[in-house]
Amino acid sequence: RCGGNRHRSAAFGVGAHRHQHALHVGVTNDRAAARQRTIDWARLDAEIQRATQALVTDANGSRSAVEELLKRVDAINGALDAGRDESMLSRAKRSAIGGPLYNLRVALEQPAIASRMAMRTAQPRGPLMSAAGVAGVSCEQAIELVPGQPMRIEIPTNASRWIAVRSPLGASAPLAISTVGSDIDAAVNVYSDCREVTKVAISSGDDNYGLQAIALLPPAAHPLMVELRNEGERGIAMIDAVTAVAISGRITRSDTGVAIGSLTVESYRGSNPNSVQFSGSTTSQANGNYQLTTFTTGAGNTYVRTRGPLNQLAYIDKTWDNVPCTPAYWLSDCGPGTPTAVATEDGVAVSNIDFALSRGATIYGLVVDRTGNPVYNASVSINQVGSGSAVPRTAMTDNLGRYRAGALPTGQFRVVAGASYYKNQVFRDFDCDSNCGTIAGTPVAVVELGQSIANFSLSRASSIRVTFTVGGQPTNNYVNAQISALNEAGTMVASASSDGSGAPTVLGPLPAGAYRVLAQGAGLVPEYYEDVVCGRICGPAEFQAATPILVSNDAPPVEIAMDLARIPELTGTVTSTNGARIPNATIILYRGYAETYGSTGSDGTYRVRPSALGDYFVHAVTPNHIDELYDNVPCNRMPIIDNCLGGTPVTVTASAAPPPADFELAPSAMVRGRVSRLPVNPYFLMYALTSLGQDANGVLTQRGDGTYQLADLPEGQFRIGYAPIVSLGRLQLFKDVVCGPEVYTFDQCPTTGVTPVNLVSGSIVDEVNFTNRTRFGRLGQVTDEATGSPLSGIIIDAFDSPSGQRTGSVMTDDDGRFDVSPDFGGSGTFAIATDNSRGYINEVYNNLECPVGSVYLGTCLLTGATPVAFPGDGSELSIALRREDVVFRSGFD
Repeated sequence: RCGGNRHRSAAFGVGAHRHQHALHVGVTNDRAAARQRTIDWARLDAEIQRATQALVTDANGSRSAVEELLKRVDAINGALDAGRDESMLSRAKRSAIGGPLYNLRVALEQPAIASRMAMRTAQPRGPLMSAAGVAGVSCEQAIELVPGQPMRIEIPTNASRWIAVRSPLGASAPLAISTVGSDIDAAVNVYSDCREVTKVAISSGDDNYGLQAIALLPPAAHPLMVELRNEGERGIAMIDAVTAVAISGRITRSDTGVAIGSLTVESYRGSNPNSVQFSGSTTSQANGNYQLTTFTTGAGNTYVRTRGPLNQLAYIDKTWDNVPCTPAYWLSDCGPGTPTAVATEDGVAVSNIDFALSRGATIYGLVVDRTGNPVYNASVSINQVGSGSAVPRTAMTDNLGRYRAGALPTGQFRVVAGASYYKNQVFRDFDCDSNCGTIAGTPVAVVELGQSIANFSLSRASSIRVTFTVGGQPTNNYVNAQISALNEAGTMVASASSDGSGAPTVLGPLPAGAYRVLAQGAGLVPEYYEDVVCGRICGPAEFQAATPILVSNDAPPVEIAMDLARIPELTGTVTSTNGARIPNATIILYRGYAETYGSTGSDGTYRVRPSALGDYFVHAVTPNHIDELYDNVPCNRMPIIDNCLGGTPVTVTASAAPPPADFELAPSAMVRGRVSRLPVNPYFLMYALTSLGQDANGVLTQRGDGTYQLADLPEGQFRIGYAPIVSLGRLQLFKDVVCGPEVYTFDQCPTTGVTPVNLVSGSIVDEVNFTNRTRFGRLGQVTDEATGSPLSGIIIDAFDSPSGQRTGSVMTDDDGRFDVSPDFGGSGTFAIATDNSRGYINEVYNNLECPVGSVYLGTCLLTGATPVAFPGDGSELSIALRREDVVFRSGFD
């Protein structure tokens, strides 16, 4: 696939971006590092919400990119879960993205409800307020926000902007200030007036939805003052005053009635508890009261649940009304029983959604070895027995061997303990090796507020300790091996990776028996113990020739040593056709896919060690020459080796290094040009397409002003394609072939009218120019009615005729031409009007003059406007403006 698919996935910034932000998982007290972590969480939150939007607009095209994003998020969470010193700020921000992440998973797994996911995450329309100037920088200079007329405000890093908003007394529905849709880490504080800003806010919100905030606005006779704070990197805040749902209640202990503070309360929306999307969260106060501000977002039910921190389980969470929940995030993990929906609708406050939580039961105990010594960091898994059971819990022992798991529901639990170098054990006293799944054990019964004990005495498991060297020398941190133990049937039963430090690698725990040990790693010749070297594969013959290692129960580890050999290196020299040696050329070794990389030095020579024995295709890649596949096969930047036919494989064996593989490369070609009438985002993608539609993968350089060069191109005839990064632009082929609004790949574009570009070695082809076209826009020109001269600097506004809502704006260029499009794409009919300060009478299309002022300023009506269809039939709109009548221009005393 080429062209459109790549450019569409790039539109929401997941997977397809060449530059991705990796989350900083290290923890430090440094203030700058803490700020960076907050910035990283905000970026990740924005990525997650853009990915949800992408699934709504193009589920199939974005699925693979979303899956890659979820893998990246899981890796980040896994790295943080493994650490012990994550800061409170990082934990809070990580918890905050749980809601949007939940929505993204639901949108991916349940396409039928994905279309509802973006209703509150879409960027609201409205003017963009610059971060420069004094507007909004203090309470006294607050920017007025009209409910239902959202604004976009650019806010610098760790800065605030002030908003004035009216929440009238006697209003039939409560209002909330919302930053949902922002790409910053937003928080809001609401004050009665500017004199109160040093006191506690009367309402506040932070991380209600991802890293975005919602706060209820109390009715007031005067404007309320809202501090909108950016707690992360500079970006755009979306702010609106919207009709809200206020759900309130109190959380107490079921046995004493004592209030529970600092507990999270969450809301979900959906047709049933198994098909919901996260819609907001809050935290209970010290007196147990909470107020949750959320939205109904159309048809469906609202469900509310509590969720305590996973690392401080003290109470059994519940979903309203009185259905227990596990500590897991998902609403579907609540039960047995069915959650009761809270009757909600926009603008209605719901009270008395109360929770009485039990501290539950506790299982605790001691894990020691057979001599009575405590086992540190043993893992104790606790699984409820029977249907409708809770999600498994895991507890770790401290340095005295103690463990404790609280907030357990009444029932019976199967408890299993295990630790490194010990056999696993199922309570009570059922030893097992790696798999204890078939052993039921003795269940541990617990009752509410009860404490049950389950102690363990673990047997030290048998194991094999492998110490290995490479070429007779101790290893370093750059040499790693995978060590495996195979039983008599040839089945791998244990495997571990060396850490490259030279410390022994432990295989186990192992049941009694005979084992063969296999060592293999990147750049190493694989072999069985003892000194049985493998060829391209380690087959049955090598397995039978290996030395069996006998392991006995409750015996000390068996110690063995292995000395591995390095795989021979591939060598060669890369030169240009003029004889000059080429430094920094990339050398890629393929075995069906790109497997090993290297580069040439300043003298043009390279040495690359393959990862394994076998046949390799060798590919030399440089930015200014036509790349080649050894031997002498042009293969310019092809990502899949199968696209280049005729290469000569180089055979790598354990016995000797292969002969040098040398390259002589010809200079590559280049295409240059300009893209005019670019949108706000000035960057784009360019493609050199073969007759089969394959992309030559040239190196694209842009200056941000529309000029570009596409270099490192091979010889041949190509179609040059333009693809805007923003998803609302159209694909184009040189020259002046504009693809349809619903075309997303170049193979769907027209074939007639395309001008091919012929490239030869070292050539430069200039003036391959394009004019950007919006996907659903209409072209047109504005002229002077009297002279017919084109008029630049005239604003063209598109309006939704029924509501009068402005949906898109553009300014005419030097030729008076414009390409106007609805901001959020889509087809339909709209009204068109002009707005200018050049001394011309504004018009509503077609020929309806606005002598007092423009529609944008509210001084002209759309009545009688000629509907304009988008994207249209290809015809251009023509608007001729008349100069204003000037009375007493000069000389009037």
